[in-house]
Amino acid sequence: MVKRFYDDDGFEFDRLNLLGAAYRGLTDVGEVLMTLDRIPNADMEAWVREFAALGDRVQGLAESCMAAHHPTSARTALLRACSYFATASSNAPGTSDRDRFQRLWERHRDCWDRATKLFEPPVESVRIPFEGTELQGYFFHARSPHGHGPATGPRPKVILNNGSDGPVSDMWLFGGAAAVERGWNAVTLRWPGTGCRPSSPTPVFPARLGEGRHAGRGLGTRAARGGSGAHRVARHQPGGVLGAT
Repeated sequence: MVKRFYDDDGFEFDRLNLLGAAYRGLTDVGEVLMTLDRIPNADMEAWVREFAALGDRVQGLAESCMAAHHPTSARTALLRACSYFATASSNAPGTSDRDRFQRLWERHRDCWDRATKLFEPPVESVRIPFEGTELQGYFFHARSPHGHGPATGPRPKVILNNGSDGPVSDMWLFGGAAAVERGWNAVTLRWPGTGCRPSSPTPVFPARLGEGRHAGRGLGTRAARGGSGAHRVARHQPGGVLGAT
């Protein structure tokens, strides 16, 4: 059994998620461990304060890298800052300043969106028509066998649904990165009312998750425009696969 660091279940869950995200470069183990060492058990004020401060520092590193024309280093720093602002935001409602939830959420999304522009191949922001509204998402192009530029020719694709309230970066961690490494295109999407900008009015979460098949069909044109011409489509959300065609 893995030894616990926190007695609080929520803190322990977040700690393990942060450490696990290092596998895909969304956090750094050293940065996380040093920060956790300053956070007492179940002290949400300390959690938000320390991870927001870490996000500030790492975003500053990204700015320095951009100014020095080091886009890869800037991208990796922005991805880490995104994760740190996200965990600070998610814990902010339990503190004395609940308004930090939105402010920190905005910073996490800003870091993510800036990082996606520095991916190789670049990531595209997409909007997918769905029942009178639009699903926001990102299109990740499969990498070429040489690791530079998008792969060409027909490609299978995976549609990743982030589910509830996780940060947008979760779908890069939970399948997007693995897909593009293996020659698949990947599309992440967010259902109405899940993980969207807190200040924006959003439709309610659809009652039937199986409706993801409609979103899958709607992605066909978009995927073809991205050069995929996919013959195989898989759909996934945390907790299980929605379906495959």
